This record gives sequence, C-alpha cells and structure tokens, in this order.
Amino acid sequence: MKKQFLSLLTMFFLLASCYEQPNLYKSEKTKETDYSKYKTYAWLHTKDTAYTTILDRKNVEAALAYEVSKQLDARGMKLDTANPDCLFTYTLVMNKTYQVGDRPPEIYTPIAYAPVYSGQNNVYYYRTDYGLPNYSGGMMVTTFRDGSLVIDMVDTKDNKIVWRASAQGKQEEKSAKGVKATVREIIPQMFKKFPIKKV
Repeated sequence: MKKQFLSLLTMFFLLASCYEQPNLYKSEKTKETDYSKYKTYAWLHTKDTAYTTILDRKNVEAALAYEVSKQLDARGMKLDTANPDCLFTYTLVMNKTYQVGDRPPEIYTPIAYAPVYSGQNNVYYYRTDYGLPNYSGGMMVTTFRDGSLVIDMVDTKDNKIVWRASAQGKQEEKSAKGVKATVREIIPQMFKKFPIKKV
C-alpha cells in the first residue's frame, strides 16, 4: 500500500508541476477491516514541518481539526482523547514554485517624417515608417503554491494505517484562499470515500 501510494503521490507532483489544475483526490482503505468498530477518535501529534515557512502551523492544525471533526461527527464518531479506537494524523507539504512568462508582444512605434513628396494636384503626403520594436515592461514571474495533504487513520490496537486520503493541488499565490477557506473546501472532498458513512 505504501509503495503504491508513493508512486501515485509522485505522479501527482509531476502533473502539478506542469499544469495549474484543480485539486486531485485519492482515497485508500485496507481490505477486510471492520470499520463499524471505530466509534471514537483522537488526533495524533505530528512533527511535520514541511509547510511552516509558508503557512502558520497553529492556524493549519486548528482548521484541519475543526473540519475533520465535522466529518467524523456526521458519521457518529466521538472525540475521546483518553481511549480512542483510532487516531488521525496528517502530513502537509507546501512549496512555492515560480513560472517565468513569455515576453509581452513587441510594440512597433510609428515614426512620422516631414513631407517628402507631392502628389497630384499639389497634395502633399507624409510618409510613416515603423521603427525597430520597443520592448515595454519587465519579465513576468508568477508565483504558485504547490501543496499535498495526506490524512491517515491509524488503528490504536495494532498501530496500522487503515485508511488514507490525499489531496494535491496548485494555485497562483495572488489568488490563493486563506487557510480556513481552503481546508473547508478540500476536507469534504477527501472524506467522500471514507469507509464509515454519514448517519
């Protein structure tokens, strides 16, 4: 399962590095697991620091805990930090990537000259030439936020991952939403195939 997930995650990174696209979602569960036995949950502390240079960790953890708890509460699961049936943990990788745009179109500046010849009936004409192209503006650099979020559900008895969901996306930084809005958008998508159905 881990090897398959890593290969899929690598594919997601390659795709996202080439194109600006909607979030990509993936969900996996272990076979022959009785998910009806999971009634309580808690959060497992993460040591992940792969995004803290871009996002504030406290805001991310608070937003994730709130939105994931909403999904689990809707499925009848209860928060129990003393004796949970399962634990949830996350890994978030966030990078800034840059794309250098093509040079803007060249602008040809018309150059007017004094009258140079007369036409019929003593009508004078002006000659207009186009000089060398003038480059206007600087190099265009676009900044993107390229991120991957993985949420794991861990069985507390055997300490094994029994469910995993991932989201991969890329967005232009100037149009990026805040942490709460982004998490509110992607968490329901990640839980669409959660093995415990809503009650």
